[in-house]
Amino acid sequence: MEVHEETGGSRDGGRMPDEKGDPDESGMTTAELLGNAALGIAALVAIWALLQALGVNVVSWIEGQLGI
Repeated sequence: MEVHEETGGSRDGGRMPDEKGDPDESGMTTAELLGNAALGIAALVAIWALLQALGVNVVSWIEGQLGI
């Protein structure tokens, strides 16, 4: 097994160390998780609003077809 001094050895997968010299940045930070959650909620709200608007149009079209 070949060890590379500039990357901190072979056990880190050959990744370059960060500013602190720590090559292990596994996991997500709280800010990343909260950002992803906010984007997910925004997407759900947009989808809900679209489906609600389409539902009104579909009901109006059915009423028009039935002559109600």
